[in-house]
Amino acid sequence: MTIWHQKSAISILALVLLVSACAAPPAAPTGQSGQQPAAKAAAKRLSTIVMGDPKVFSTTISPPGAAGSPPGLAEVEDMMMAGLSNVDNKGQLRPELAEAVPSIRNGLWKLLPDGGMELTWKIRSGAAWHDGTPFTTDDLRFSARVGQEKGVPEFGNPVWAMIDSVEAPDPSTVVVRWNQPFLNADSLFGRLRGMPLPKHLLEEAYTNDKTTFTDQPYWTDGFVGTGAYKLKEWSHGSYLILEANDRFVLGRPKIDTIEVKTVPDANTMITNILAGTADLSLGARISVDEALQVRGQWQGGRVEFAQTNWITTYPQLMNPDPVVMLDVRFRRALQHALDRQQIMEAIMAGLTSVSDTTVSPNQLDYPDIESSIVRYPYDLSRAAQLFTELGYTMGPDSFYRDASGNRLQIEARATAQLDYQPKTLAIASDYWRRAGVAVDEIVVPNQRVPDREYRHTRPGIEILGLNNDPDNFKIFVSSQVPLPSNAFSGLNRSRYSNPEYDAMVDKYLATIERAPRLDVERQIVHLLSDELVFMGLFYTTTHTVIGNRVKGPTERGPLSTDGWNSEQWELE
Repeated sequence: MTIWHQKSAISILALVLLVSACAAPPAAPTGQSGQQPAAKAAAKRLSTIVMGDPKVFSTTISPPGAAGSPPGLAEVEDMMMAGLSNVDNKGQLRPELAEAVPSIRNGLWKLLPDGGMELTWKIRSGAAWHDGTPFTTDDLRFSARVGQEKGVPEFGNPVWAMIDSVEAPDPSTVVVRWNQPFLNADSLFGRLRGMPLPKHLLEEAYTNDKTTFTDQPYWTDGFVGTGAYKLKEWSHGSYLILEANDRFVLGRPKIDTIEVKTVPDANTMITNILAGTADLSLGARISVDEALQVRGQWQGGRVEFAQTNWITTYPQLMNPDPVVMLDVRFRRALQHALDRQQIMEAIMAGLTSVSDTTVSPNQLDYPDIESSIVRYPYDLSRAAQLFTELGYTMGPDSFYRDASGNRLQIEARATAQLDYQPKTLAIASDYWRRAGVAVDEIVVPNQRVPDREYRHTRPGIEILGLNNDPDNFKIFVSSQVPLPSNAFSGLNRSRYSNPEYDAMVDKYLATIERAPRLDVERQIVHLLSDELVFMGLFYTTTHTVIGNRVKGPTERGPLSTDGWNSEQWELE
């Protein structure tokens, strides 16, 4: 056992003893005292835990991958909010509020002679909001209005530009007419494109003042969803209490109450798990070391490992300092200077592999696009050659200097939200220094993590873990560049802008047949890796901690959350 593991284990054990000693007996529900009725005593209650405190219950307003998005938000949203469909842990869409997911086979997805498409959804009988209001096509048309009018940037998903009309021939049928093919059109009105909005609760606020739309109480304490669980109580910074939705369209959940504890960091999460005060993690951002530690010490459950993430270096490609960051030769030199295999083995215990593209080896298209990837093996000689081509010479202090004698220095950042981010930052910075590049390491303090402007206007690079979405390259389009005009909410962290690339992505998303779509995907993969729009480091695993008495939760898929099937969870 390493010294780090020994110290960590001792710290965790001490915290566990402290939590156990301080644990108070459960308080009686508000307004009750004395002996509980038999029916209440038999109610099933699950305690879960997340490493973050949601500020809003919407991944549209606070999208995963955006600066400041708290861990666990997508899971909580999935439990409280259902879309027409949702993604399961195998990457497939399953119908929720809709009777079926449109497809060419079932006739609900039609390719039109003019090059457009028509998709039809039929709402399930009995679908309703948590307040009892029926869920109808009026809600879907209102949602489309919010997206198409672009009055609120957060809801201005690019797909709305592809849609000509959203019609409702009756209260339970919606027909969406697209002006062009779109590969993922069947995911409309779901978490991936934006959940439906309740017209009866939000239309007046939207009409009166769009600038305060995302500040409405609806997004916080007043949240009303359509999902398996309803918001009953919220103690900000401490916990959420969710209760079963008796009228959930897929059937009443098997667990009556779910407590969601919100904790600030991985150590506190692990402490609660080992102390037995929580049975399930949601969107856990713990490192592989911490996950292995829990697996080795926890007798009350198991840890599911899923390769759904990766860690990468995002260079600043808009007004960087130094400006040489804009020269691809500089980015290539930085990449050649890293022994990424050794970094992966040190951080991931050898469980994964080096990453060079957004498509990971466990995804369907990888064998077909692998030959198009431009790779950058560890090669200090090649790195030195590139630095020399850029006009740098090695100084007596073993750092490169420009023609004016100024030392070559970059700023490199990482947040501490994921344990392996600052670790990777430290190791990568050491490699770069040995290659002759001075590095100013910055671990972003927690209070600045939600500051999108600070995060996206950094002068140098940020090392960050990100969900490995099979279509992740769509986030590098120009419309996703974080700017003041979109409140720095774009997901294009490199702030890369290239009309040629945008056209490639548009073509990819408009190509329904797989063979020609792969041809476009190869071009995209080659461009991204050739220009080093991002600088992949290695693939990572996500970890779900599941107690022995909890049945139903699964490991996450590339696009799913831990909460995708919460109505099926059971306690034994």
